[in-house]
Amino acid sequence: EELEQLMQAEVGQIEGVLQDYFGLYLYEVFCRVFFERLVQRTGETRAYAVLGQIKDFIRAKLENLAADRDISRINWKGHEGQQITSDVMEATLRVFE
Repeated sequence: EELEQLMQAEVGQIEGVLQDYFGLYLYEVFCRVFFERLVQRTGETRAYAVLGQIKDFIRAKLENLAADRDISRINWKGHEGQQITSDVMEATLRVFE
């Protein structure tokens, strides 16, 4: 029983680690793919000024996602992962443009 409680506590920590990992991954995707577009639309100074806010926004989107589903069960290479990535990128652009 004690071992089961320890394992359940670890699973909760794994979810947080996965959430952080995918948040950083999506932030890197945004910077690589969409940052230049953001610079063109808002100017270089503003684009660089909001990078921290963009990272926080992406993390919050994933946190909301994780409240509704188990992100460890998402196939990030498959259609569902691509759809989530696309949705987060589009929402981020809409907010920070």
